[in-house]
Amino acid sequence: MRIVLGAALLAVAAVTACGTQPAPDKDIASLSTTDSTSAATTTTATAPTEGRPQLRLDMTEDESNKVWQPYYRCYEQHGVALSRMGPNGELQVPSKPDPAKEKEAAQACKGKLPLQPPELDTKGPKYRDNFHKWVQCMNDRGLKIVEVPDTSVDPDGIGWTYGEGNTIGGEQGAKIERECKLAAFK
Repeated sequence: MRIVLGAALLAVAAVTACGTQPAPDKDIASLSTTDSTSAATTTTATAPTEGRPQLRLDMTEDESNKVWQPYYRCYEQHGVALSRMGPNGELQVPSKPDPAKEKEAAQACKGKLPLQPPELDTKGPKYRDNFHKWVQCMNDRGLKIVEVPDTSVDPDGIGWTYGEGNTIGGEQGAKIERECKLAAFK
């Protein structure tokens, strides 16, 4: 049974991510002086989201795949074996899971990890209402969807799964899911 979890979007991103262009290494602190007469030197740190590519809710699958590719390439450069999938042979999921290498790559590549669309921020004030609208829309369009708890990221998290007797899948199901998500979260 396929479970799609609203709050798990970020967790999935951490395992299967890539970006549009290589981001500069933001993990290196920079040194600066306040003026030429001051001996004081300060270390500046960057925000964890600075320089990361931003996904948009209305992106096509092709556009999204392009945004993820630098992150995947970074994983590959850090020894994680990835499969090539999709119509253009994009790098995607690890082909030989290796938790130690994946953990190291996640740390090294975090500056290239695409940010999820702001509308899908599970802590946003409208997220829960919009999530319910998304599920309702999918049900109204013939998918049999059931909301389920998702405590993997948030103690009060929500997600969804296909209900019993669902007969719509493949491209048609993905199209309904995407259209309803766009309608609900805009």
